[in-house]
Amino acid sequence: MNLKPHIVVVIQAKMSSTRLRGKILLPLAGSPLLVRVVERVQRARVPRATIIATSTEREDDGIEEVARSIDVLVNPRH
Repeated sequence: MNLKPHIVVVIQAKMSSTRLRGKILLPLAGSPLLVRVVERVQRARVPRATIIATSTEREDDGIEEVARSIDVLVNPRH
């Protein structure tokens, strides 16, 4: 039996960085840093799913918008 592992990658992202606020959405080579991180993760052969984990704070709504625009799951809001 040849079973492949079901591996999920969770990327934690928030806007409230203390050293460089909002860096996850700053542009890197024409796209937000978050998009570039997701692209790199999805190039790996093993992951089956990618999830963006963020807070329910209003300042992190932009992260959710970017994640949805590139068709990546966002952790459910509570």
